[in-house]
Amino acid sequence: NTRFKRLKPTKRSAASMIVFIHLRVERLRGLTSTVSLIFLLTDI
Repeated sequence: NTRFKRLKPTKRSAASMIVFIHLRVERLRGLTSTVSLIFLLTDI
């Protein structure tokens, strides 16, 4: 019961975590795209 009560107000933190993960994924995607671009440029 205490755990549930403790987890109840963490809806906001969970949303922030999701946003953080999303931003991190987007950053990683951007990194991979730039890396692939560099590889393409070096291949040419």
